[in-house]
Amino acid sequence: MVVPDVVCPLEPVDFLRETVIDDPILDGLEGVVVITDADADMVAVVLCDGGYMLFADEQVFVKDAEVDYKLYNTAVLIGPEGYLGKYRKVHLPLDELHTYYSGEGFNVFDTKICRIGMMICYDKAFPEAAREAALGGAEMLVTPLAWPHSNPEYTSDPEKDPNLDEHRLYDRVRAMENQIFFISSNQYGPCGSSYYLGNSNIVGPNGVVLATTGYQEGIAYAEVDLKRDIYTGKTIGMGGSNLMRERKPFAYKRLAIPE
Repeated sequence: MVVPDVVCPLEPVDFLRETVIDDPILDGLEGVVVITDADADMVAVVLCDGGYMLFADEQVFVKDAEVDYKLYNTAVLIGPEGYLGKYRKVHLPLDELHTYYSGEGFNVFDTKICRIGMMICYDKAFPEAAREAALGGAEMLVTPLAWPHSNPEYTSDPEKDPNLDEHRLYDRVRAMENQIFFISSNQYGPCGSSYYLGNSNIVGPNGVVLATTGYQEGIAYAEVDLKRDIYTGKTIGMGGSNLMRERKPFAYKRLAIPE
């Protein structure tokens, strides 16, 4: 993957029409959109109001420009200004441990919409990852992923698959425990020996799913007031408890100690 240091030549929705999916629902969109397409090479998250796009492809990885043999699983953030930054996946499961290098942190990017943090797939299983981004000022966490069925037999009845419960639960809890927005864009359909379960979600700061693609390829769309909803989540949600403000770091001595 090569990220040109130039302004993206197309508006986000036009870019999606040409590269991912062409659907009438794209007409006049303003807000947050997540797209899952079984035939596409990527999953996409689009913040239409300010023209920001995040793309990730579980099959395309980025080489370290200075060290040729290092590969990273990487998500890229692009806006009207051009290339804004990248995130290298920190937590590597299973065979990824033998192929890719781990990233070293959770950067947060200032945009005209809000401060955006990024994770990739397995990262969302770790509460420390989302909390680190939130402590860095993230108001929205965006997470492309390839979350599969635990067994192909569940494709006929996905609601019985425990992997679907895990996926939904992680999305909601990561939003609620940090009182920020959490957006997941999951692959859907067969790929190699795996079958991915879709259900891309937009979750509000109170842990409520505002929109989902469900068990299919498609688009999830929600109009939100970022500042208002985050403020409301920290003043009314959880009975008025502000979870970030009421942390007790002095009591968390073991969190940064390796096993």
